[in-house]
Amino acid sequence: MKRMKACMVGTVVLCAALLGVLSPGASLAGVYDDAAAWWHFDYDPNHDPQAVNVAAADEIRDQRDWGTAAVKGASGRHASGVRGVLGGPLWTNAPVVCPAGGRRYGGLSLRFQQETNALGQVWPDAVKIDNFRLNDSSAIVTRFRWDGITFSSGYPGWIYNNSLDWGNRRGWMFGVRYDGGLNRLGMYVGQTAFYLGSSSNIITGKWYDAAAVITDNGTNGSDTVELFLWPEGGTLQYQKFTTTVVTNLVGGSGTVIGSESFQDGYSSPTNSNSGKSFKGLVNHLAV
Repeated sequence: MKRMKACMVGTVVLCAALLGVLSPGASLAGVYDDAAAWWHFDYDPNHDPQAVNVAAADEIRDQRDWGTAAVKGASGRHASGVRGVLGGPLWTNAPVVCPAGGRRYGGLSLRFQQETNALGQVWPDAVKIDNFRLNDSSAIVTRFRWDGITFSSGYPGWIYNNSLDWGNRRGWMFGVRYDGGLNRLGMYVGQTAFYLGSSSNIITGKWYDAAAVITDNGTNGSDTVELFLWPEGGTLQYQKFTTTVVTNLVGGSGTVIGSESFQDGYSSPTNSNSGKSFKGLVNHLAV
């Protein structure tokens, strides 16, 4: 925890807006000290800027209990697997902009990209964390650069899949989704879509600090979903929704970062979820 607090200094300032929701009067570090998992996406011990650096599962670790280079921390929510045409997402030292202030971690980010074959099938980069899922009230904070739509505008670019079980209306996903002619920060909670208003158009090649807070207030119809977005060169955008769809139940598939699906090969986007994947860079992510 001491290491995490030290790394927290100067990080995403938009967390201050979340504090009023999560813990009134708490310090900035509180959001991250209460994290169930926090991935810096900054550990590539053999990084070569002149080479293609494919991320290995062992390199994607939970900062709360990182461990040592030889042994991962026992309680950390570390990656259990990576997938993609090259074996997984790529490490990159591309410059990072911190729209809400703060810094990037370790000088690296993860680049998620997809390959489409001659048959129009897609194989997305993805990271899996087995046996980890969030139920009930939860929050996500991340910094990303969006590099465009993966397949078509009807297919969202999901950054985080919290064990969504569509048929049973459980779990949630968070990312960039096209709606009303714009690319907006949005999410599905169960089968219900939420997205920021028309002023929140996400532009390719730009960095964003983003967050969501999902609050389960029981069965009285006062659940809330809150979305936060701070664009590069812009100001904080915020929207709050009242709903009945937040539940303390979640699917059993675990967590996927970078895509809705975690798959071992190409598949047709029209018959699977391969096209619902994120294309761009993610600098860090906490839930």
